[in-house]
Amino acid sequence: MKKNLLFAAFFLLFFSASANVRLPKIFGDGMVLQRSKPIPVWGWAESNETVTVTFNKQTKTVKAGADGKWKVSLSPENAGGPFILAVKGKNLISINNVLVGEVWICSGQSNMEWTVKNSKNSETEIKEAAYPKIRHYKVPLTVAGTPLEDLKTGSSWKEAIPENVGDFTAIGYFFARDLYKQLNIPIGLINTTWGGTDVETWTSREAFETSDEFKDMISNLPKLDIESMAKQKKEETLKRMHALQTGLPKAAEVSEWKGLTFDDSAWPKMQVPGLWEQKALPELDGVVWLRKEITLDADVAGMEGTLELGPIDDSDQTYINGKKIGETSKYADKRAYKIPAGILKNGKNIIAVRVEDTGGGGGLYGDPADLKINVNGKSQSLLGDWRYRIEAITETNTSVGPNTYPTLLFNAMVNPLVPFAFKGVIWYQGENNSGRANQYRKAFPLMISDWRKHWGQGNFPFYFVQQ
Repeated sequence: MKKNLLFAAFFLLFFSASANVRLPKIFGDGMVLQRSKPIPVWGWAESNETVTVTFNKQTKTVKAGADGKWKVSLSPENAGGPFILAVKGKNLISINNVLVGEVWICSGQSNMEWTVKNSKNSETEIKEAAYPKIRHYKVPLTVAGTPLEDLKTGSSWKEAIPENVGDFTAIGYFFARDLYKQLNIPIGLINTTWGGTDVETWTSREAFETSDEFKDMISNLPKLDIESMAKQKKEETLKRMHALQTGLPKAAEVSEWKGLTFDDSAWPKMQVPGLWEQKALPELDGVVWLRKEITLDADVAGMEGTLELGPIDDSDQTYINGKKIGETSKYADKRAYKIPAGILKNGKNIIAVRVEDTGGGGGLYGDPADLKINVNGKSQSLLGDWRYRIEAITETNTSVGPNTYPTLLFNAMVNPLVPFAFKGVIWYQGENNSGRANQYRKAFPLMISDWRKHWGQGNFPFYFVQQ
């Protein structure tokens, strides 16, 4: 009897949850909807459930299909707001603070992904950001072997104010700011970017199948089981790591790695400078410590100096003899840290650099002349062997990368946005295809026409940077 009651309670709970009307994750408080165009609103509900959508002075009703999918098209609206978007089935969803204006999709590789906080004069730009009618949505980094109906994980719409704007796409923000000053209407940015990606990963399988240039290529690629591939890659990554060290360290152990007296003699060595993927840690994204022992004469002990390390991909925290002397989050910036008086010692000194790499290459990768320590007019090179240890491996490192196969980002980070209404696209990508520049002449237009076909909103503007 108890089992039957338990089963009945579980069934009712499951049925109630599955019957709830649901919206795609791109819909949320603070969102911006496109003006002067029909506004698609869609989602899922119980089979044949009646769904009512209310927005501003509009109300539209639709019945979900046998598969639970439903969609309405609201009539075009003028710029304005804030409004409430209400969706009612057996439950009620209220999306608050909704504006109507112009929506732009910002996409491409790291050039577009590059944030305001890493841009020129970032402190001033962030401090002066006072544009609450500019809103930004960051699509989470995800890959998928087949087209997804919704984003795997959600994000939120953020206003362009000092607390938020540092994480906005820099190009997107400055573009939106100029538009706002000219139009004086709300601007929405949907940031779907991933650094170091090829154009092919942003294109659908259907587009390749109809292309004379690419149909043979795509016909030889099987449908992908991303989960199995990710599991295999994770096993391979951990196997490589265990060949270098017994496992990932505990926090208490890591806290000692910056110190002068820590014994790193069991750590392996790699040649610096150079990206660690090309040296000793292929395909590794995560946190790695690098340590270098140098010897200084007594006449410079305790003196001020400078430590130059060149650019570091992506960010670093740098120590000498256990004392932090600097940190930088901009991967292209050359590091030149002041060494305060009293840190350098006669004889043995330890430079320890904690490097975090979130994707692509990692490590100290600049010109050999960039690596040196300068004290009292004397310069000592830091080229050569540095000892290293892995502190952490990022989750994306143990999954399938965005360039492993074509279509992966279209499936996971573009298709779930269809048919959201927008004005146009701004695009900054191409470096990753520079080795196949001639083919890019066909691959890039194919992607543009593919997006236009999927959205069915005509030949919307598609602005791009060309170098």
